[in-house]
Amino acid sequence: MPVNVVIFGETGAGKSSVVNLVLGRDEAPVNSSAIGVTFGAKSYSVDLDGRSVRLFDTSGLDEGDEGSRVPAIIIITGLENEEPMSGWWTHNKEAFDRYGMFPKDVACVTATRGKEKSFGYTFGEQYSESATRVRQCIVNAALSRPHQVDKVEWFSRMYILGCIPSGESEAEEVRQLVERCGMSREEAERVARRLDRL
Repeated sequence: MPVNVVIFGETGAGKSSVVNLVLGRDEAPVNSSAIGVTFGAKSYSVDLDGRSVRLFDTSGLDEGDEGSRVPAIIIITGLENEEPMSGWWTHNKEAFDRYGMFPKDVACVTATRGKEKSFGYTFGEQYSESATRVRQCIVNAALSRPHQVDKVEWFSRMYILGCIPSGESEAEEVRQLVERCGMSREEAERVARRLDRL
């Protein structure tokens, strides 16, 4: 079963470029305009460290959403002219701390190869280093120990978002949660009670 990694950020932040960086090939569509290219979410599969990973490239976010805490990594792009690229985090970490953003790992990278020249690409070496660094961040954050989400909380959120159909009797909801979702009877009853309150 693959590990899911969701890449999110503002429109034009370079999410699709980061997907291509991790894949090692240009598969996710990108452009240099201020208008986003990705609408909705698209998944891409890659093997990292011998494990199957599914990267989800998402449309740009306009606002943050306070949700449950998940292991997050921060990838800062556009640093091809920084020397060293990792120095950016040293100088800016405090700003993230002030906003309560404490990532599991950080990668300061370039997500562009730059212009093709007779000797290769302008930022070819930095791009290669960036690919290695981002892949390692994903391995460290997502493949070392999977994040566990409380089943009751997850099912309640999916119901609110409309991902789980409603209208069943509480007894039928409990039965389906036990049979189809592998929940214990106690967990299924907690979900059903929570859904009744919504």
